[in-house]
Amino acid sequence: MTEDSTDLFDDLFARRVVPVLVPMPAPKPYSYAVPEGMAVEPGSIVQVPLGPRQVLGVVWDGIDDGSVDPKKLKAITRAFDCPPLAKDMRTFLDWVATYTVSPPGLVARMALRAPAAFDPEPMVEGLRLTDMRPERDDIGARTGNCDRRQRVYLDALRARPCRGHLVQRHRRADGARCV
Repeated sequence: MTEDSTDLFDDLFARRVVPVLVPMPAPKPYSYAVPEGMAVEPGSIVQVPLGPRQVLGVVWDGIDDGSVDPKKLKAITRAFDCPPLAKDMRTFLDWVATYTVSPPGLVARMALRAPAAFDPEPMVEGLRLTDMRPERDDIGARTGNCDRRQRVYLDALRARPCRGHLVQRHRRADGARCV
């Protein structure tokens, strides 16, 4: 009876386990469970619990050797929406660790130095020229009598709409105000 009851609970804890290289002086990657619905592959940048804190890590090549009890495994907290480290880069990190006789986690730390780089890219506002014109007291804006620099700016905007930061740089360079 006891043998049958333990088999029932083994299926409950059957989760996918992946090796994650954390930026610590460990000789090999740690094993972490992948939560249901999370897709990770070798090279994926993830956030994992390590002691009382959360650290960045890389899902490493290989399979779990099963040396850790599945009930003791911690789950990956977050998978970042960024391209995974390429196989060549992971091979290079392994080579550097071997060549310099350094722990692989410390070598991987060099590749993970900018955690803000893994956040999604912020939206950038853009401008598009339309036929709508604002009501202004500026006589030049209402009558279309802009100076030469302002006309160049408007012609360039008509030819190719550009992003807000490019327009701001252009406006600071020539002082155009007639939009």
